[in-house]
Amino acid sequence: MQKLIFLLGLLFLLPAHCFAQETISGTVKDSSGKPISTVTVSLLKTSDSSWVRSAVSGDDGSFSFNDIPKGDYVVDARLIGYIANVVAVKGVSENIVIVLQKNDKTLKEVTVSAKKPLIELSLGKTIINVDGMISTAGNNVLELLKKSPGINVDNNGITMAGKGGAMVLIDDKPTYLSTQDLIEYLKGMSADEVAQLELITQPSAKYDAEGNSGIINIKTKKGKRDGLNGTVTASAGATLARPYEEVSFQSNYKIKKLNLFANASYFNAQGFADWKDVENLKDNNSNITSSYSEHSHPVEEFSTEQIKAGFDYGDPNKTQFGLNQMLSYHPNRNDLPTSSIQRDYVNADTTFGSRMIHEGFYRQNVATNLYVDHQFSKESKLSINADYLYYYKKEHQDITSNTYNAQMIPTADPVLNNTVIPITNNILSLKADYNIILKGVKIESGIKSSYVTVDYNNQYNEHINNTWIPDTTQTNHFIYKENTNAAYVQGNKSFGSNWQAQAGLRAENTNIEGHQLVHDTKFTQSYTSLFPTAFVSYKADSNNQFEVNYGRRIARPGYGMLNPFILYSFEYNYTKGNPYLLPQYTNNFEIKHSYKNKLVTTASYSYTSDVISNILVPDDTTHIIYQTNQNIARTETIHASILYDNNVKKWLDLTLSGYCFFNYNRSSLNNTQINTAGGGYGFSIHSRFNFSKKWAGECNYHYGGPYYPTTSLQITPNPSAIQDVSAGVSGTFWHDTTTIRLSFEDQSGYTQSQNSATYSTNSSFRANTFALSMALTYNFGKQLENKRHRESAPEEAGRMY
Repeated sequence: MQKLIFLLGLLFLLPAHCFAQETISGTVKDSSGKPISTVTVSLLKTSDSSWVRSAVSGDDGSFSFNDIPKGDYVVDARLIGYIANVVAVKGVSENIVIVLQKNDKTLKEVTVSAKKPLIELSLGKTIINVDGMISTAGNNVLELLKKSPGINVDNNGITMAGKGGAMVLIDDKPTYLSTQDLIEYLKGMSADEVAQLELITQPSAKYDAEGNSGIINIKTKKGKRDGLNGTVTASAGATLARPYEEVSFQSNYKIKKLNLFANASYFNAQGFADWKDVENLKDNNSNITSSYSEHSHPVEEFSTEQIKAGFDYGDPNKTQFGLNQMLSYHPNRNDLPTSSIQRDYVNADTTFGSRMIHEGFYRQNVATNLYVDHQFSKESKLSINADYLYYYKKEHQDITSNTYNAQMIPTADPVLNNTVIPITNNILSLKADYNIILKGVKIESGIKSSYVTVDYNNQYNEHINNTWIPDTTQTNHFIYKENTNAAYVQGNKSFGSNWQAQAGLRAENTNIEGHQLVHDTKFTQSYTSLFPTAFVSYKADSNNQFEVNYGRRIARPGYGMLNPFILYSFEYNYTKGNPYLLPQYTNNFEIKHSYKNKLVTTASYSYTSDVISNILVPDDTTHIIYQTNQNIARTETIHASILYDNNVKKWLDLTLSGYCFFNYNRSSLNNTQINTAGGGYGFSIHSRFNFSKKWAGECNYHYGGPYYPTTSLQITPNPSAIQDVSAGVSGTFWHDTTTIRLSFEDQSGYTQSQNSATYSTNSSFRANTFALSMALTYNFGKQLENKRHRESAPEEAGRMY
């Protein structure tokens, strides 16, 4: 805390001459004097023409650059269909008028050549422009994340920067879903709905502190071009003779201050997997006393129907408000034929089993956002957001189990079980943010309060004497409530033309209440935490930039982890909740270097306390190994990454990325100190080929290496390498209104093992492997006007603070 106070003091108490800043503003008009909107206006240094900042003109043609270091500049205004104009300015310059002349002769040529980069760099984040990827045809968002640099996705969740627990946002808003529900949600979301992925390894104080390894922000497509316009996409494909089809539609209609939009999508697919699991119990001499193995071939059928609609009204430079609504429906069906073998080596007994599971669910989601933005002046703005999210999921499962002896003679009548699990989530979030510039310091502040209620009603039934009877030993009704209140403030300041600093502090108060109705068990938790963040950057010259940052994060246990009940996955596998789990905290330090905004290297160190560890506990009585969670570990992680993005040749764009990490874990389990260590690495290659002005190709390879332990591990798994290969080609025709994409993808499975003095496990999983896809997209309405605005980089693009 003393370091934070010192940094804030350093930020605000430096001599006044270091804060000398300028304001440059004006209006862009055409030759008739009419204001022109969506013009890209860039600010360049007069001395070396180096890029400083960019902005986009508003509906009234106005633009403004605040908080500019004192000096001489030139203002460059460009828009497709107009001749660029450059104006020189010195010092404070307001009410500049820049006149653009139409250039109809070059309009078509410029339109074709406009291109958006795949990778952009901004303050503390890496931005991936999904629109620039060809091989996303037929992909869902979960598959899209697998192709992103530094991210690994497996059956256990999403890992970023060598650490699990990444917070996933959709359009800057939390999903409030458990790990498994989030994976299912992203699997049902089409990649064609996504415009950008923001990978934020060090979030600032304005973001929620949740997320052990940072934030993945999924930005969906939004259109605000004048008139009526939109896109229609139809795609189809197959994964090893299992077909899928998808149709999506995005549209918007903008007239003056009103913008209406409506998006709809339908996705239907099938999937399959091959899953094996072996569990062994050992005695004190490390001899195996019993083992249990399973082999399953699940087949999945699922579809997603989604509608988004809303409006924006007003002047974004004054007052604007709007309403957004999203509705989705997602049914899912699984058939899981399973065979099993249980061996008791002490008593020389073997039991065989077979089981057929028919399970599935349907999920209904509603998300509503109401916002109001008010611009008091060029230096101050207030934003208010109210969000309501409703998630309803109803799971069902029918199980038929048979057991046989070594001679394959049935030892008992078939066991029939039936389960129905309705889950209801209600989330209300209220947030207000206020930004102001005072004496050259950009200050951002805000407050937020969220209320989450989860009703989890697990109803088990057994079939006895031809009658379905409730199984009270497994029936489980759990109600979970969580209230989080937060406030933050952060300041950003430039010191001359080379230095910039940002510091912030966020406070969050969390109140939890859980009620297990079956056993009438209640528990409560309440805690308040502070989360400081700090960024310092230095621009050594026009080619080299450095950044050092620090942040503190939290990962709260999910409601399922806190539920004090035994939940059976099947007869020999169950999970037991722990209502005494505490959140885990991570302190993360990061240093970055950027060379020509093409080569970025990053190194980080993080320390996590009270790590929520999923452990396996052997039950000597039932010979079952069950799962539970405990705060038993402290983890240190060293992570390094490199990213190279460049237009190597006129016809070739190349993006290379790689990472490596090393973890050191100190755990205490059953009064025994366990120190474990291990590491891993991965890399990806993304190449884009520009065959002509209308045809392009793409080839990608992603490798997520195995986790290499350096000691005998008890808690940390040892997954094998995960590989993903994809390629595609795209072309445009019919006056650039229609795009066709052809792609294929091949994914590998993975294995996972654990080993200790008392047990060992080994499992493997392989899902859909080879897929072929074709997508056809048609753009209708006004396509030329505002196109440069849509494809231009954001203000911070191409630079790293």
